[in-house]
Amino acid sequence: MRYDKNWKSLYFPDFSPFERLDPERGIMLMSADMFAPDGDFPQEVKDAIHRAVDDDLLHYPSGRVQADFEAAVAQKLADFNQIRLDENTRLLTVPGSAFGLFLSIRVLVDPNRDSEVINFTPTFAENMNDVTMMGAKNVFCPLSAENGYQIEVEQLERCVTANTRCIVLTHPANPIGTVYPRETLEKLADMLRRRDLFVVVDQVFERSVYDGREYTTFASLPGMAERTLTVFGPSKELRLSGLRIGYVVGPAELIDKMRVAANNYVGLPNPLSMVACAEAYRHLEYTEQWRRILENRRNKAQKILDAIPNVSCPLPPAGFSFWLDVSRLGSSDEIVAYLVEHAQVGVGPGHWFGINCDGYLRVMFACYKDDETVYEACRRIAAALKKFQGLA
Repeated sequence: MRYDKNWKSLYFPDFSPFERLDPERGIMLMSADMFAPDGDFPQEVKDAIHRAVDDDLLHYPSGRVQADFEAAVAQKLADFNQIRLDENTRLLTVPGSAFGLFLSIRVLVDPNRDSEVINFTPTFAENMNDVTMMGAKNVFCPLSAENGYQIEVEQLERCVTANTRCIVLTHPANPIGTVYPRETLEKLADMLRRRDLFVVVDQVFERSVYDGREYTTFASLPGMAERTLTVFGPSKELRLSGLRIGYVVGPAELIDKMRVAANNYVGLPNPLSMVACAEAYRHLEYTEQWRRILENRRNKAQKILDAIPNVSCPLPPAGFSFWLDVSRLGSSDEIVAYLVEHAQVGVGPGHWFGINCDGYLRVMFACYKDDETVYEACRRIAAALKKFQGLA
């Protein structure tokens, strides 16, 4: 077949092992769709969507819808991210943060011209696929468990070449939940200035930071607004995953060109999603409620998993997942298959998330509204892995 040779190496996870889960007993700790499949939407957001339907806001978004959405986002950016929109820093609304990430990388590379994009690993598979499908090269900067998966800027700089076009930074990190301290980000900012580089920052988990940790928006650092494209995701931030709405903030020159490209690729965003997002930003108290639920769930579930002999489960500083080290037991695929068969639990194998990741599992703890379902899955994992080692 004749198609872009770059697409031949696109990676899609193999979900076939999970077909063996019993529909009645199986528990899938796989999704980043918070509280799915049994979550409840904030009532205020539901009411706003109903009003929008009654008002026939079912066409391309009107000026009123656009203005209301942009005003709500601008206020959130100023209050939470210390970013102010002006003639130099602009906003682009997109149908989902995944497309916003793709477009942000795409505007910075020269396809099939040896452009390189640096991705930290572990990382999310889409980050790697985005680079591959646009004809650029992934350069991987491995993070280490020994220092809590923190960035070492000196190591990162050794990955930079004359062909480097940008660095992709997921903050908080996915799947490892790392939160980078301000001093590390300031060192990264200094390197970007010296090497004249851009960074694409994926901040979709920015509101799920635990233990009172400080969270720094990279673009708010001095001089970084003009070197940063920041991708925001209300799917994770506001629990609006099914509405497929996201936005990107960055330098006006880039955002203006990306706007043209977005209109060509996917057209205008869904007006109902814009209405819902704007309303959600007016009721942010519910986000604090779910953050407390997840922090408490994280604390209890981690104790179950970290008590498994020969297994390590660090407490993630942020995000929705545990990064479970099972390397002393076997490969990721071997352990995933065993858990499906003997625990009726589905989790993600580490190799989905880049190089140096085999022997790990991503265990999502934001799935399901009921805490007990997640605890039960963790107890099953613990019992099965003890049995795997002949300890039970």
